[in-house]
Amino acid sequence: MLAKKLYAFPISRVFHLDRAGKEHFLGLRFRWNTGETEIAWEKPGAFKMGLIFEEPIPATPSPGRA
Repeated sequence: MLAKKLYAFPISRVFHLDRAGKEHFLGLRFRWNTGETEIAWEKPGAFKMGLIFEEPIPATPSPGRA
């Protein structure tokens, strides 16, 4: 039986780099408790093709854990 997707943590910000070198925010990549990753697009369907890159989001400790 496959594990259910119960919670996800953001792991990186996703950007598009245009020809002029300007960054455009596209969304966030999340890692589910199952280990799968998924991008939550800011504007679904707006980005068609081009150079994208990701900026890692530093992990923060969970409340109550040392």
